[in-house]
Amino acid sequence: MSSVGNVLGAATAGTSPASDGYESGSAPIYLLDSFSKPSVYRHGNYDYFNATTIWDSTNSSRTLPASLYLQSKPAFFEDHPWPWVGPDLSQMVNTLPAKVRSDTNYDPPEP
Repeated sequence: MSSVGNVLGAATAGTSPASDGYESGSAPIYLLDSFSKPSVYRHGNYDYFNATTIWDSTNSSRTLPASLYLQSKPAFFEDHPWPWVGPDLSQMVNTLPAKVRSDTNYDPPEP
């Protein structure tokens, strides 16, 4: 399992560091059991507890691709920001086009 280029937690939620258990009064960014913890690759993830992006010290690359599986911006993003979320963006979390369409009952044009 890998966790690369994410924005974890929420600015308004009380969070604690990633841990193997809950801490009183807050919710951890994520929980890992002792079986999975050694095999999880974490790199370039911003979390609101540390208020910074945490990089894997064994990887010197600090450049995140727009997508780890898409070659280009999907057409349905139209003029919306792509990528829509990432710790390396000036606004780390934008609104997904699907949410915009749902909130406004937008009907996209036929292809």
